[in-house]
Amino acid sequence: MKRAKSIFLWCGELVEQWRGWLPHWGFCSKNVRTSIKKHRHLGKCKFEEIIYLAVILYGGRNLALSVFNCMRLKQLTQKEYSSHIENKTLRLAFIGMSNAGKSYRAKVLRDECEFMWYHVDGEIQKTLGFKTMEEISEWLGYPTSSTYLERERKYLDAEDKYTMINTLDTGGKNLVSDTTGSVIYLKADTHNWLEENCLMVNIQVDEKTISELIKNFFEKPKPVIWQGFFNQKENESEREALERCYPKLLSYRLEKYRTMAHVNIPAEKLYNTSGQETLDVIKPYLEK
Repeated sequence: MKRAKSIFLWCGELVEQWRGWLPHWGFCSKNVRTSIKKHRHLGKCKFEEIIYLAVILYGGRNLALSVFNCMRLKQLTQKEYSSHIENKTLRLAFIGMSNAGKSYRAKVLRDECEFMWYHVDGEIQKTLGFKTMEEISEWLGYPTSSTYLERERKYLDAEDKYTMINTLDTGGKNLVSDTTGSVIYLKADTHNWLEENCLMVNIQVDEKTISELIKNFFEKPKPVIWQGFFNQKENESEREALERCYPKLLSYRLEKYRTMAHVNIPAEKLYNTSGQETLDVIKPYLEK
């Protein structure tokens, strides 16, 4: 096991130098020796598996999805969280409902705390050849369209690709990933990657907010991934069906965001906060 641990430590320092980014749990050159103690399930890995993982790393595969397939991670602590912010190695991912404030919070962290803002919606727009969310909404259309299912899958494929950012160069900055509202529908590998590489913060809206979100949906349409939640009854108009099904979709999503996130923070606690205040609000939700 001593040899295995040596390889494990070497891998962490290699990837730090090579890729310029670090997972959120303390896997960096300054903390890697204390971090190894956290990975208490390492002893369950065979030495041959560690060697194999080191070879994978040398060949350019993704560290997070390779090394940690054979071990479980403990929750990020408040001390580690502060350390990552100071060392510019924090990877933060905002998740939650569309219009919950994810993009605004990310912009504030970029402008006031020098975070790198990674906007998943922006990357999707570029790969699909659109300039605005309104254009994507028009292209995606409503679920009654004959092209909807094909375009829904194309959209999710692009979202999978640009959510799992294995080789992103953060330029020595902390990272905030601004995910889309449909992140809950992505592939298991993408969810695992987010769980292992980012501190996922759900900006949580309550049930009372649903009526406002419904109003916003019809006034300023955004692409919506329905995943089977839409159905139109006999003698029911498209508008009536949307108004009936959309609240159910939102309620389903609320629960999925809560389950997926590492921490759930009520949106009102982040309302009108500065960048530093945003970081301070998150900290008490982590383990001491």
